[in-house]
Amino acid sequence: MELIVSLIFIIPILFTSFFSLINGISFFRLFKQKNDFTLFHISIIFFSISIMFLFFIIPFLFPSSKCLECFLLANVIVWIIFLEIGNAYFNAFLNCINAYERYTLPIFGGAIAFALFTAINPDIYLLVNPIRIEAFLYVAGFISAMYLLVMSYNRVKLILTYFEGEELHMLELTQRVFWIGATCLIYTFLSVVTWLIIKGIDNLSLDVFTWELIDWLVYLNVIIYLVLLLGAFIYSKKIDWGKIDIPSLLNILDSPSSL
Repeated sequence: MELIVSLIFIIPILFTSFFSLINGISFFRLFKQKNDFTLFHISIIFFSISIMFLFFIIPFLFPSSKCLECFLLANVIVWIIFLEIGNAYFNAFLNCINAYERYTLPIFGGAIAFALFTAINPDIYLLVNPIRIEAFLYVAGFISAMYLLVMSYNRVKLILTYFEGEELHMLELTQRVFWIGATCLIYTFLSVVTWLIIKGIDNLSLDVFTWELIDWLVYLNVIIYLVLLLGAFIYSKKIDWGKIDIPSLLNILDSPSSL
């Protein structure tokens, strides 16, 4: 039984966390070389994802740990990841930020505050019923993250004609990450929200032998992100970063004249 649980749950999550950590280290090293804070925020995104997945296996590794508390702490990390997506976006497009985009960071900050509040006090999860302010913030945060990913894709698309060779290859891979990432976020949001509606937060269980279809659909997120993070690691190794002038690239990307 323990072997089955390890194969289904623990090992895939450990690999997902590992590849996210490796990606984080790679981009942090690249940040140290290029000295651009967009790369720093990207590395923090990967580090945060690695920590988030570890929270899901703590109850298995330490039986005395509480499943609900670990889930809620992972939820805090989710919104930190979204905040770092916003920070990376702002750093890359500072001169092109519109009025709506200026509100995204406060939205992510509010979501982090509510997520942390409910992680500290699990009994008051979704407290403000039926208004549910935190639920509104979560939806607004998700929409904001999706908006930033779509806008990033479009803005990169507008400058592709300025580049060739390795830089063009890197930008095309970046675009691929944006639309794949957006697709994954949609699936994650819909599957988790559906799970919460059908089962409720109090019925969270990591016992795979009692899972229903909706539990397996949520678990599929692990496999999806494992493949995505492994792909990001493989493709990043295929890029010759030494041939890419990231500061110059970002200057063009951040130029209003290129939009």
